[in-house]
This record gives sequence, structure tokens and C-alpha cells, in this order.
Amino acid sequence: MSNLTYLAPALPEAALRAAFAAAAGAERAQGREPELDDIALVRSPDGLAALTGPHADHLKPVVHRFTGCR
Repeated sequence: MSNLTYLAPALPEAALRAAFAAAAGAERAQGREPELDDIALVRSPDGLAALTGPHADHLKPVVHRFTGCR
């Protein structure tokens, strides 16, 4: 499983999800399985509790850093 930490640009959630779906679709159209199969948008440290499955150990500190929480 791959993890990617990305501070999203100020775009509507629907636009981010559409771009992600288009990128994954382009990979599948080429006969490849996308490296990333899902996207989770986390707006605060509280949002981490809602994530299912395994995630990187460094995710919590990264979310705290980018949301200004300590």
C-alpha cells in the first residue's frame, strides 16, 4: 500500500475528486492499475478518526502541521 501526503489547492472538493477519478481512469485505460485507489480529504485532526484501514505513522503529525493544530 502506498501513502501520499498532499496539501490540496484551494479547489472545491468535487473538483479534486473528479481530477483524482480522471487520473485513475486514465491509468486503467492504459491497462494499468492506479497506484492510489482512493482519496481521503482530511480537514482537521478529528477527521483522522474517520479513516479506515492502515495509514502511515506520520499522518497525524502532518495533519496537525498543515491545519495549525498542536
